[in-house]
Order: sequence, then structure tokens, then C-alpha cells
Amino acid sequence: VFPQSVLAISASRLSSKKFRTFYVESEDFTAEGDFMTQEVYIYRKPGKYGVENERYLQENIIEKVLVNKVEPLKVELKAFLDCVKAKKSFPVTPQEALKNLQICERIKEDLHIGMT
Repeated sequence: VFPQSVLAISASRLSSKKFRTFYVESEDFTAEGDFMTQEVYIYRKPGKYGVENERYLQENIIEKVLVNKVEPLKVELKAFLDCVKAKKSFPVTPQEALKNLQICERIKEDLHIGMT
């Protein structure tokens, strides 16, 4: 999705300060997000450089992405209960859930290898 880009995902496990963040850096923009505050900012490459009155001038573009702030676990539990009450299938199949867990385990293994 982001060729030639740097992507970092951070989450605290042992720290007394909780954080869950992501950071994407490419040639044209930098994006950073905070999963705890549910905020996303995109910093675009400066559109204007110059010197005005012997002072350096750089015009930056910062976008705050509108995020529908919800509690993910609360939404997931409500969806599950609604499916049970209506006797409908859950939107995530067992196979998809298993694949998600495998991806998480892979990330966890890669992080462990990177820390040794």
C-alpha cells in the first residue's frame, strides 16, 4: 500500500504510560495516528518555500482526519449480541478470525526476534 515508505506501529505493554500509535512516512506526506485518542494527522509536503523580508518562509499543510470516535470492543460486543438475538451470522467468519489471530501471532514473533 505504501511502497518506498516507512511504517511504524507502537504499543505499550510494560510501560506505565499507555500508547497505541502508528506512523507512516513517504516522500509526499507523513501520517501519524493515536489509537487511544482516535486522532489522525497528515502532514503534507510544503507547498511554498521562499524568503520574505529576509526571513525564511515555508508553508506546511496539516490535515486532521475526522474519525468517528467509538469504543471498538463495545461495538464488537454489541454486534455479537445483535447477531445472537436475531439468529444471524456474525460478520467475521471463524476462518477470518483465525487468520487475524495468526497475523497477530506472526507480528508478535517478529517483534520478539527483533528484540533479541
